Amino acid sequence: MRVSLNNVTKLFGTTTAVDRVTIEIADGELFFLLGPSGCGKTTILRIIAGFHQPDIGELRFDGKIVNNLPPNQRNTGMVFQNYALWPHLTVAENVAYGLDIRRVSTQEKKQRVREMLEAVQMDDYAGRMANQLSGGQQQRIALARALVIQPDIILLDEPLSNLDAKLRLELRDEIKRIHREFNVTMLYVTHDQKEALSLADRLAIMDKGKIIQVGSPVAIYRRPINSFVGAFIGDMNFIGGKIISKHTEITEIETPIGVLRSSMKNVLRLGESVLCGIRPEGIQLSEPDSQYRVKIESVTYLGEMEQYRITLHDKLTWKAVEINPKQIREEGQMCGMNISPEDVIVFKN
Repeated sequence: MRVSLNNVTKLFGTTTAVDRVTIEIADGELFFLLGPSGCGKTTILRIIAGFHQPDIGELRFDGKIVNNLPPNQRNTGMVFQNYALWPHLTVAENVAYGLDIRRVSTQEKKQRVREMLEAVQMDDYAGRMANQLSGGQQQRIALARALVIQPDIILLDEPLSNLDAKLRLELRDEIKRIHREFNVTMLYVTHDQKEALSLADRLAIMDKGKIIQVGSPVAIYRRPINSFVGAFIGDMNFIGGKIISKHTEITEIETPIGVLRSSMKNVLRLGESVLCGIRPEGIQLSEPDSQYRVKIESVTYLGEMEQYRITLHDKLTWKAVEINPKQIREEGQMCGMNISPEDVIVFKN
């Protein structure tokens, strides 16, 4: 099902929770809403579910306006942060709950519950009580309960936030597999950047009730529209400067650490003040005789990578990352630094 929001605004008293939001979620898409707490992403989820009605604008399902359609007539499946399973019911009874409400026949109900439990690899747990399951198992049951009613869209409200790091990774793969298998439209709300980057077909970044940028994970990570998006999606180092040269392929920016070169295409003019953003992994540490000299202030070894806090010109502190490090760097060591033009993102200041 295709879901469209056109100029949707939601007010709570004098607070604007959602501010003129226009987005379209394609049929079968795994779409993420991502942003800091209080940015309005969960309010949008609840508007689509029917728990809130827009004060302004239109919500459409496959082109049909559904602003005032009750939640029980929208055919949406919901997966909550706290799972919301009935502790006094078995796993199978929890999954069947939505089918009982819809008065599905006993034979069809048994078949659909069995198929869903197999789909989430929980068929051996059908007779257990829900409160006898681990957090990861409960989340699988919550997914099965949402899927068993054959919804047009599944709404997921930070479904993995209560799980430990290893379980989150496992459930990410499970959600991706289920989405691919059932090809159902999914809207996923989170503040976890890695979840969004690893799972989304597309994602929307929100702040203060507004949509700031919509695009693929790669596009938003590599080419954020402004410094807020750049800093929110992963780490980013910033430095101010002024454009001193523009050529067909390269823009040169004078900064306090010297000239940075960027291959980013933009409409900024000569002499304009800008803000340059560089991801930690865009910094290549080298021998101290390169153009930029830095000092290693701290080293954090993370197995597959090593993370550094580096100082430039004794006053500017940045983060740098080396993937699969081949040598051990020490605190206090002087190094050179190289930055490729494609790793320098230029924002209007």
